[in-house]
Amino acid sequence: MQEEHMANCLEIAFKHNIPKQQRKARVAKSPDWQIMDKSWRSILTIALDELEIPGDDEDNNISRPNRMMRRRGRGSAGKSSLDWLPSSEEITSDSSATAAYRLAVLLINKQLKRGEWTDDLTAAENAIRETCLTTGVDKVWHQIGEKTALLAQFVGFPVAKKKSKTKKKVSLSVAKIDVFDNEQLGQAISQLSSLCGDAAQQIAIQKIQSQISSRRNIEAGESLLSLTGDASVISVILAIASGLDSQQALKELAKSDKELAAQFQDLVDLINGKVNDWNKSINAGEDGLSKARRRFAWLNFTDEVEKLSPSEILAGIELLETIPNSQSQVQNLKWIHLSALAASGKSEDAAETLVTYSLDNAIDIDNLYQLVSQLNSPAVEDWLKSQLNLLDEGALVYIAQHETSSLALKNECFKMLQDSGGEAWEESSVAAIAVFAQKLELRRLSKILTNNDLAPMSHPHETLLSYH
Repeated sequence: MQEEHMANCLEIAFKHNIPKQQRKARVAKSPDWQIMDKSWRSILTIALDELEIPGDDEDNNISRPNRMMRRRGRGSAGKSSLDWLPSSEEITSDSSATAAYRLAVLLINKQLKRGEWTDDLTAAENAIRETCLTTGVDKVWHQIGEKTALLAQFVGFPVAKKKSKTKKKVSLSVAKIDVFDNEQLGQAISQLSSLCGDAAQQIAIQKIQSQISSRRNIEAGESLLSLTGDASVISVILAIASGLDSQQALKELAKSDKELAAQFQDLVDLINGKVNDWNKSINAGEDGLSKARRRFAWLNFTDEVEKLSPSEILAGIELLETIPNSQSQVQNLKWIHLSALAASGKSEDAAETLVTYSLDNAIDIDNLYQLVSQLNSPAVEDWLKSQLNLLDEGALVYIAQHETSSLALKNECFKMLQDSGGEAWEESSVAAIAVFAQKLELRRLSKILTNNDLAPMSHPHETLLSYH
């Protein structure tokens, strides 16, 4: 891969007869230069400068290559590209590097740092040269040898047969992550990055990894959002993570892994409020992607939730409570959970749980009161009385006029409505007459009869009681 990058850089530098002083500046803008290891850049720089072997009279002075390659401001302590090369001792013990690269490093060090050379290094040089003669070298080393006398001997080595590229096999299951989890996202991109062979794509991947590690917003360029083949899974992940349209990337991914694409499509739909198969989404599995689908499925729970057991619904509540801005879903699900408890014969447990809750004026009074009536518990009714001041007038009228409400509860609701004196009271005041009479709320009863000319005629007995 490094040799391929070097070949691309040489093509940029020498294809159009670019002036020598402009070569490095032009090459430095290329993705291949940016992705190349620094030690390989050093070898390439020597070729771009077409360096000659220094004469003997220069041995005791600062080497000419150093002077040519350094572009320092006055007083700068910057390093030259030669400083990127490993030492001769390091390269002879590095069996992971190619023979051609190791020989190039040794030859450069030998000719530019002559005082550091030893007999042991000469033996190592000869052995590595023999390997190059036997196995051959990549053709880019011929180009390097033609550009700099320091490495001219590479021209005499046979060109090795080009090995067919074998991409490192990466399982797409690596992509089954919660794309909104920064740590999972960073690990997945790192593992999947080998699917991108192009230098520009590798540079873009590095920028994404930097954004992830510093917890910045993901800003993926078109080169990473339009990948093909297996690499399209990277496009899918980045598009979803950054809130962009992922449909084209999902279509491309389906060509490689239809099932994985379907799972990501389900996540995208759930994020957008569309539920395809709610039960399937909440029971997908335990990998990161499945957990993300489960989270968004609970945020969009359907009537299917009523078929679950109380313990399963409670698990959904606990999950929702970990999600910001999910208070509405949590509250609605709590009533369903309590109804499930009551329906399963655990009315006492439901009542004990209900009295720990606090109400607000956003409550679905119909669902709440259906549960209260179902439980038929004095403790629940006392709790509800203590919560009446948190309800709006519509909810108070609903309770006061509900056929299952106790007389005491109706009385409390009508008293609050009368004290508020709003529109709801005007519309329900006549219904309060019988309740106030039975509870001997005579002052309140008299106030109704005094302010309503028709009420005394329709309620003669209550009128007589109030004037007694």
